[in-house]
Amino acid sequence: MKGFSLVEILIVIGIMAIVTVVAIPNLKRFNEDQVGTNVVFNLLEAARKAQANSQSKVQCPNGKDPTEYWYLSADASSAEGFTVGAGCVDGSSRFESVTNKTPLPSGITVSQVDILDFTRGVICTGTTAKIQFLNVGNQFAVSNSCAPVPENVGAVKVYLHNATTSTDTTVVIERGGSIYKQ
Repeated sequence: MKGFSLVEILIVIGIMAIVTVVAIPNLKRFNEDQVGTNVVFNLLEAARKAQANSQSKVQCPNGKDPTEYWYLSADASSAEGFTVGAGCVDGSSRFESVTNKTPLPSGITVSQVDILDFTRGVICTGTTAKIQFLNVGNQFAVSNSCAPVPENVGAVKVYLHNATTSTDTTVVIERGGSIYKQ
């Protein structure tokens, strides 16, 4: 006799059902982790793009005006997430031109932004930061929601919170050019 008996088929279906019940929650968790990871890599890419454009003295997005700086803006109170743009000069007037807005997916937020001095540690904690990568050396200027920021900023830390997985990730932007995930 060729083929499978009814009992054998039911056993196989039962095993497949058990594997499915175990695998689906793990796949869902994996997907949620990947969403958070993608946001971190998008933030790293945006910061590096602003830095590279500044160092290369890329013109403003309109293609005709020079830039003084390129910036990355992160805002905890906004669903827009983070923005990359250019500080442009048109004769004697100055203006900013946004090149890319990256919205945050549901459940991902910028929870906090710290401004650090390498000798004193955290000097300012707020909910927003605008990091201007200047066209001179590896210098940057920072403005923040909490207080006037001194000139000798050593680094900026942007904290991302994934509410779905209850995980936090930190992106660090240091004076001197290092940009990395902590």
